[in-house]
Amino acid sequence: MSEIESITITTDPNKEYSLFIKKKLSKLVPVLAHSAVGDYSVDVPLEDVDDDLGEIFAGVQFMLEAIREQMARIKELESKVASKV
Repeated sequence: MSEIESITITTDPNKEYSLFIKKKLSKLVPVLAHSAVGDYSVDVPLEDVDDDLGEIFAGVQFMLEAIREQMARIKELESKVASKV
């Protein structure tokens, strides 16, 4: 057996999964950072909604959309109140 044939590559499934999670969450961090300072205009990337974090990503996007709707409603009501004053 040659030296190359005797080398076995072992991978740690936990480490691979950890790297997968870190990579996925790195896509969510900018969205949450914008939201934390009141900028709800950034959407969550939803290209892989069928993986382990897909439901969380979709849930965050749903919350952002609900916040946007509520903010629009508040601005609408503020305009109505301002026009009556």
